[in-house]
Amino acid sequence: MHRSPWRSRFWCRPAKPHCVLTRRSSVRAATSGTCRWSRSRCSATPNYVGTDGLSSLLITSAQGHILLDGGLTQSAPLIAANIVKLGFKVEDIKLILNSHAHYDHAAGIAALQRASGATVVSSASGAEGFALGDAVPDDPQAGFGNNGFPAVKSVRVVKDKEVVTLGPLAVQMHNDTPTFALALRAALRQAPKVILVGEMRDRETIEIALTAAETGHLVFSTQHTIDASKTVERIVGTFEVADQQAVRARLAASFRYFISQRLIPKKGGGRMAIIEMLKSTMRTREYIEMGEKEGKSLLDAMRDGALDGMQYFDGELEKLVRAGSIAPSTAYLYATNAGNLRVQLADVPDEDSLIMR
Repeated sequence: MHRSPWRSRFWCRPAKPHCVLTRRSSVRAATSGTCRWSRSRCSATPNYVGTDGLSSLLITSAQGHILLDGGLTQSAPLIAANIVKLGFKVEDIKLILNSHAHYDHAAGIAALQRASGATVVSSASGAEGFALGDAVPDDPQAGFGNNGFPAVKSVRVVKDKEVVTLGPLAVQMHNDTPTFALALRAALRQAPKVILVGEMRDRETIEIALTAAETGHLVFSTQHTIDASKTVERIVGTFEVADQQAVRARLAASFRYFISQRLIPKKGGGRMAIIEMLKSTMRTREYIEMGEKEGKSLLDAMRDGALDGMQYFDGELEKLVRAGSIAPSTAYLYATNAGNLRVQLADVPDEDSLIMR
C-alpha cells in the first residue's frame, strides 16, 4: 500500500500486493528471512482498522502487533473496536507508528497508547508535535479550530531508512517516495486494474493519470471545479500553451465521463445533490480535442445528450423546481446560467414573489 508521505515514510509488504491503493504511506511487514507470496487477491495483513476516510493499519504477529496511525481523538475508540472485532487484543499492540504528526493522523494516538501500553514511534518533527499536544506548524490544519490533542511525552524517534522490528515484523521508515506522483508510478508497476488518484493537483500527476488511462487502466480522479466544462479547462490549462493541443487529444481519447456535483438546499431543510454528467461520444470528444466554440460547447452537447445518458446542472434544477423539491429562487442561485433558467421557468411562479404580493 502506498500513501503519499510527508518526511518519514513507512513501507509495508506482507505479501505480493495485488490490491494497490495510492494513499499517504507505504507499509512493509517482512517475515523472518523467507518470502512466500499469497495467492489471495489482497493480503489479509495489514488489516485496515481505521475509520471512513482516515486510515489506520494493524500489522499482526504472534509476538505482538504494530499499529500505524491513530486518526482523530474521536477515532481512537472506533479503531480499538475494529481491532477487537477482527479478533485481536488492543493490549497486544507493542508499537504505534505515526506516518506524519498531522492532527487527523496523530490526535488519537495518545488514547490508543494508554489503552495498549505501546511505544509510540515517530520522526523527530512528529515527536515535537506529540510533546506539544497540538498540530505542528506545517500541518495544513494548524490554526483551524481546536486542534489540540493529549500529549505523548515518551516517543521513540527514528530516522529515514531506519528499520523498526517486532518479532518477525520489520517495518522500515522509507524516504524513497517523496512525491505523490512517484507513489502513483510505483502503483502502476503492480499492474492494477483500477486506480483511484484522488485530486490531480499538478502537471506530473495529470500526466501519469492520462498515461494510466491510455494503457487500459480505469482511473478515478477529482478536480476542484464548478462543472464539467471547467474541469476540462483546468486539466488543459495546467500545461504550457505549446503542449495543450496534444493534451486535448489525449484527454479526448481517454476520458469516459466527467461528473460534477453541487449540493443545494431543498424544501423542508437539508441538502440534496444535483449531478452534471458529460459522457464520451464522438461529439464531446471533438469539442474537447478542438476546443469549444459558439454553438459547439460541451454544455450544448450535454443539453442534447439525454439519450446518451448525459445531463446538465440547469436541466436538473428545472426538473427539481417543477417537482416541487426546491424553490425557484434556490435554482437561480445555483444555476450555471440563471438568465436562461428563468426563461425556462417563466411559467412557474417564484414563492418569494408570491409572498411579497
